[in-house]
Amino acid sequence: MTISNGYITRTNLLNWLASATATSSADDLVIDDIIEQTSRIIDDITARRFYPFRQTRKYDLPEDNELDLVDDLLEVYTLTNGDASVIASSDYNLYSVNDPPYWSIRLKDISTVSWQTTAGGSSEQVVTLDGLWSYRPQYTAQGWTQVGTIAAALNASDLTFNMTAGNTAITGQIWKVDTEIFQGSISTNAVTLIQRGDNGTTAATHLILAPVYMWNVYKPVQSAAYQIAVGVYKRRFGEGVTGVARVTSAGVVITPQDVPQLAMRILLSLTRLS
Repeated sequence: MTISNGYITRTNLLNWLASATATSSADDLVIDDIIEQTSRIIDDITARRFYPFRQTRKYDLPEDNELDLVDDLLEVYTLTNGDASVIASSDYNLYSVNDPPYWSIRLKDISTVSWQTTAGGSSEQVVTLDGLWSYRPQYTAQGWTQVGTIAAALNASDLTFNMTAGNTAITGQIWKVDTEIFQGSISTNAVTLIQRGDNGTTAATHLILAPVYMWNVYKPVQSAAYQIAVGVYKRRFGEGVTGVARVTSAGVVITPQDVPQLAMRILLSLTRLS
């Protein structure tokens, strides 16, 4: 199993498990499952996602200049009006003003652009926003970190490639080259991917020595994930569990008591308000 959109990696979790400096391949599968399920539980508790994904959203025509978003926005790729015209970034402001995540888009008061219906006069689900979504404060400065470069040109269908020597990539991270996101495993310099065009992005060709970036999960989320995963790992056979349990595909039992008080405080502080 390879972790998909995990908030911590197996390597780093083992550093937290002082009694488990090495594991068997079977135990690795259990650890990976714990990490992935822990990450999804964090999503459920907070009603947010802390991994980057690209998606096009549709919206009804706003009643004023402001388009309210229903998720945490990091980047706008294309904003299309109801009449199918693309709205230039110079015609709108993103809020918050200083840094992502953004919660609304407002047309500038000096812009000549206004929200438009379709040619047939419809105002429902006519504004489309192609963007990168996630909750990641300090995104501009800390969202991505370069971990290496591609050693040879990469075709859009390649599921394996080599990174240049000296890279710092770790299995279980979320990687990005140009605007394409992918995930997989790495052994020294050899990378094996789960699929191309992950998390809603599009598979593409990439030039030799193209930078490879890793996604930096928001630190408080990582802290909560470590606390939960360590507790689950130590109780992975389900002894003494109480409450409503969730059984993962690897047979790991996760219960409400597996979310420590400090982790829950962190997650509640990050929970989206309805």
